[in-house]
Amino acid sequence: MTPARYGSRIFFTALLLFILQFVIQTPDQAQAAGSPITMAGFGQTVVPGGNEGDTWDSTWRANGTTFLQNNDGYGWGGSNTSQHDRISQFNGSPDTPSTISGSNISSFLGSTYSTSIYEVDGALYHIICYSSQVPGNWVFRNPSLLKSTDGGATWINISGQTNTLPGDNAASSTFPSGWGEVNFVKYGQGGAAPNIDNAQTYVYLTNPDEANDHLYLARILRSDLSAWTTTFDKTKIQYYAGGAGATWSSSAASAVSIYDGKNSPTAMVYNYGLDRYVMTSFKSDSWLSPPIDSTIRMHEAPNPWGPWTTILEENGNNKNGDNLTWAYLMQSFTSNGGKKMWATTSGRSPYGLQLLPVYFTTNPVQSFEAETSSALTGVTTSTSVAGYTGSGYVTGFDSVGDKAEFTVNAATAGSHILKIRYNTSAYQSISFYVNGVKLDTLKLGKSQQVYATWTELTMFAWLTAGNNTITYKYDSGNSGNVNLDKLSLALYSTTPGLLPGPYPGSPTTTDDGDAGITYSGTWGSIPSGGYYNGSVHYSNASGNYAQYGFTGTSVKWMGAKNNDHGKADIYMDGVLDATIDTYSATFDKQQILYTKTGLSSGSHTIKIQLRSDKNAASSGYYTDVDAFITVPGATATTLDDNNAGITYSGAWSTTTTAGYYNSTLHYANTSGAYAQYTFTGTGIQWIGARSNDHGKVDIYIDGVFNSTLDTYSSTFDKQQTLFSIAGLASGSHTIKIQLRSDKNASSSNYYTDVDAFIVS
Repeated sequence: MTPARYGSRIFFTALLLFILQFVIQTPDQAQAAGSPITMAGFGQTVVPGGNEGDTWDSTWRANGTTFLQNNDGYGWGGSNTSQHDRISQFNGSPDTPSTISGSNISSFLGSTYSTSIYEVDGALYHIICYSSQVPGNWVFRNPSLLKSTDGGATWINISGQTNTLPGDNAASSTFPSGWGEVNFVKYGQGGAAPNIDNAQTYVYLTNPDEANDHLYLARILRSDLSAWTTTFDKTKIQYYAGGAGATWSSSAASAVSIYDGKNSPTAMVYNYGLDRYVMTSFKSDSWLSPPIDSTIRMHEAPNPWGPWTTILEENGNNKNGDNLTWAYLMQSFTSNGGKKMWATTSGRSPYGLQLLPVYFTTNPVQSFEAETSSALTGVTTSTSVAGYTGSGYVTGFDSVGDKAEFTVNAATAGSHILKIRYNTSAYQSISFYVNGVKLDTLKLGKSQQVYATWTELTMFAWLTAGNNTITYKYDSGNSGNVNLDKLSLALYSTTPGLLPGPYPGSPTTTDDGDAGITYSGTWGSIPSGGYYNGSVHYSNASGNYAQYGFTGTSVKWMGAKNNDHGKADIYMDGVLDATIDTYSATFDKQQILYTKTGLSSGSHTIKIQLRSDKNAASSGYYTDVDAFITVPGATATTLDDNNAGITYSGAWSTTTTAGYYNSTLHYANTSGAYAQYTFTGTGIQWIGARSNDHGKVDIYIDGVFNSTLDTYSSTFDKQQTLFSIAGLASGSHTIKIQLRSDKNASSSNYYTDVDAFIVS
């Protein structure tokens, strides 16, 4: 061998050894095998109160308790001094809000900020950092790792000092320059991990770069953490350098991003039930004036290094009405086989802990572009706002009755997660209907931020097997002015009650202030403790009435009894059903004053009308409405009078007038004219009006005469159930409504109208 060749071999061997000291090849390891999470949805936050601060990361300890960290504020129990960093114990469960409390346990921490806490193999680990708190330019720097082996009473830093914070400099920092918001990747109770992704060998950590455009991954041997009793050698930290988890480097300069996008901060948790990794991130600045709204994102992946898929981007001001930030998924309190988790978030009003329920599904997603939805009324399509999907979006929603209606086919009956993608430049509201029944008034946070143009909002609904209608509509009291891009949905569960919202058989309580209740005459309203939702409507004049239309099989009227209360007549679907005496020698609120059960599944109207008489012992004639409680029964499908499946024979006219279903109506007054509709189901209801110029009709079911109905009334009442039949054999049936040549002697004409049909 020549000296030159010998020298070359020495050179290349040295070079290889130099490279290998930075690059570590990890053997193949088992990976999470769960099906991808396809959708996520946010529920209503639980606000426990009695606390102050933000950045509420948590760890589920081996002894079953949950520890929290928080920045700023007094933590728990308002008598404490405000400080930047605290650790506390969380007691109770977010599933039972009344059990929640907390207690501060940390002592020396306080002058730095913190980003994460985690228990691993019996020891607590806490990441602190320094920060320049400048709204619009938040900078976190020089993060350091602390360790406690006595439950948080004492801590050591990587230099081996006890209860001493490391310096605000690169030499004292555990992690490299440019890292700041470092977070642990969480597994099970006490840090227990499954045999996947080398999680039983390593503890993983994440960090977004200063611009929050890229996310990086690091790891530390569990054995190195366990052996740390004095100083900790930070050169043992490895950084993900690619290769689907196989390539790691001791140099942070070799690190590659595992996710590109706006992430600040990012908290990753392994979901045991679903066998997938889930990750939260957000982007906002609630301290700027005006504030930048928060968008909370949910991501999922089979490995810590990805590939990551974003499954939700929701404005934090939507259904929860507060600019929620710093979302961390909790290890504890996971339920429904991993399909429900809780996230700690930080609210602005109140400034403190808010617990956000998060729901996941792995079922297939159906998506529907708004511009091609089954029915558009009063709205138009546009392409002016960039970033839409499909061929455009629906715009308008600026007049009562404007709507976008989607017809969706559910493979099976069950609770579903629904998601709309929308654009607004201000806070707006719009109504949400399923199968003709209004489920909610949606609050829409503005989507146009410095980092986004479109955002999303999730909601929950029980859908029947087969076709269902999902409607977003401008109702009276809404602000509208929404650009609607797309609807997506997926099955969550066939078991009722696992998602928020009504389901077959669940009661729905409607407060006295609901826009669906009509008050005729002079009624007062007051906020007062002890009533449902702290409010009540009341009246004491004979003839005054409250009327409420609902879809269901039963209804309860909730109100008060008192020594100045009188009597009221109850009408169900226009027929007197009972007289109720609301007098009592004692003042009792939230009493069930009237109950009606056994109604056919469908639309009904209850009317409470004050009488001129009273109990002899009463000093007045007052009657009040606190709430109505209804049970929806089987979910029904409502078809508007304009539905193409309805046949009108003879001279029928149409009108667009508020108060009718969808503000439209067909009407006729010629003998022999008829309306006919063929449906699939076991029952049907005919919805129309009664008035002093209405006549009589004959009803035919499947070609056989069923009954004659008189639609006359001395008062004009819209959306009345004029005919209902149930218990038909499951299958195809036909209803025919034919005008007669006779009428009530008191009627001035022969009119009959069709407002809607409800099929069950």
